[in-house]
Formats: sequence, C-alpha cells, structure tokens
Amino acid sequence: MLRATDGLCVQMAETGRLDRGAEVFIRLLTETLESDRRIRSARQRAISEALSDRFAQTVRKDVREALHQIGPLDAQPQKARSRFQGD
Repeated sequence: MLRATDGLCVQMAETGRLDRGAEVFIRLLTETLESDRRIRSARQRAISEALSDRFAQTVRKDVREALHQIGPLDAQPQKARSRFQGD
C-alpha cells in the first residue's frame, strides 16, 4: 500500500492529476480508513460501557456489603451512628 501511495504522489507531481485507477484507489483507501475509525470508536465505546457497568456492579456490591455489616439501622441506631462518627 505504501508503494502504491508513493506511486500516486509521483504521478501527481509529474502530471498534475491522477488517472481513474488512482482516484478509485484513493476513494477505497479513504473509505477503509473511515471504516477503521468507526470500528475503533465503536470498540472504545463498548469497552467504556463495559468498564462503567463493571464499576457500577462493584460499587453496588460494596454498598450491599457495607449495609450488611452495619445491619438494620432501626434496630441498632446507636451502633450505626457510632460507626459513622468514628466512636
């Protein structure tokens, strides 16, 4: 591909224009690059969403564990209050 691109540069420098094959090649190359960019963007979004979901699951789990350790707040208000106040 690099050799073909170099050839296009030489052709453009020598003639000031590109032939039909070169135009098709450039269009295909551009479409491929745009497609690759869309794929990378979609992949990054998917990874970001997965990490966000995983983080949310971890936080929910941590909150559940903390609430379980504290126990029912109504049954032991002083114990719960003292844990939050550091007593």
